[in-house]
Amino acid sequence: MEKSKKGNADNLKLKFIDNVVWVLLLIGIVIFIILKPTYFNPFTNAGLYLNIPMQASVMGVMTIGLAGTILLGDIDLSCVGIMSVSAAIGILLFKTGYVPVPIAMIAILFTGGLLGFINGVLIAKLKAVALIETLAMNTTLAGIVLAITRGRTITINEKAYTAVGQEKLFSTIPYLVIIFVFVYVLMYFAWNR
Repeated sequence: MEKSKKGNADNLKLKFIDNVVWVLLLIGIVIFIILKPTYFNPFTNAGLYLNIPMQASVMGVMTIGLAGTILLGDIDLSCVGIMSVSAAIGILLFKTGYVPVPIAMIAILFTGGLLGFINGVLIAKLKAVALIETLAMNTTLAGIVLAITRGRTITINEKAYTAVGQEKLFSTIPYLVIIFVFVYVLMYFAWNR
């Protein structure tokens, strides 16, 4: 009887440790609601809580891709560099005025895929150490982004280009969140099959 109580307590403790981030999030929300009830109250300011998943969606999609690498026992430190170079190339192609929005978006995906493929070949075929190779790739890509953009922020006001990142379905659910959930479900089925 005592062993089963101890086992249940250990299981509860492990569940708490596994979900400590969510517990801390809830504690934080409660504290913020107490300190500033009108701003942090989810019933009076739901937009604040809808904004959080929107902001997290870009990194969430990148993290899902990176999770596969980590599950295989490797690491990839070049994700941010690949994302930056791909976006910079797509934006600059669009800003030339000769490339329409869909082609610029395809160029972003193609550039990211190509750089990921290069990483894969260097690590899998040429036996480069993933930590060193991806760190070097990230540093190189950071330099390329600085060279391409000359250190300036590039802005685009074209609605067709910014719609994915800023528009909402039924004026409520951001497209970024929908994309994140779609990628998550897709990867869930891929990993479980």
